[in-house]
Amino acid sequence: MSLEGAALRQRVGNRSRMSPEDRNRLAQLADSLQRTRASFLEQIRAEAGDSPDLQFVSVLGGLPGDSADLATNRFLAELDLSRSERLARELSEVDAALARLANGTYGQCVDCGEEIDAARLHAWPTASRCLDCQD
Repeated sequence: MSLEGAALRQRVGNRSRMSPEDRNRLAQLADSLQRTRASFLEQIRAEAGDSPDLQFVSVLGGLPGDSADLATNRFLAELDLSRSERLARELSEVDAALARLANGTYGQCVDCGEEIDAARLHAWPTASRCLDCQD
C-alpha cells in the first residue's frame, strides 16, 4: 500500500461517529479503490509504451500494403484510443471516489445529498449519484 493509501486508510479509520465495523468497511473500500487505481495506472502506462504502428504490423504480419490494410489499421487505432480513454475516465472516477472517502462525503449523492443505496455502492464503488439522480 502506498503512503497516500495508508494516509487515506488512517483518515477513514478515524471517523468518530461511525461504528468500528463501518470504519473497517470504508478502510477496506479505500484499499480496494487504491488497488484499482494502481491497476488502471499500470494499464495506461503499458498502453502508452506500446507503439500502435508496431502492434498493427504484428497483427497483419507485415507492413500494410493496400487500402484494406490501412482501413484495418485505422480501425484498430480507434479501438486502442477508445480503450485508453475509457481507462482514463475510470481512473478519474476512482480518484473522485477516493476524494469523497477522504473528505467524508462518500456514499452521499453529489446532486441531491441523499445517501446512495449500499447495494449500489457495493456493485459500483465509484458511484457518485443515487439512482434517482443518475436517471
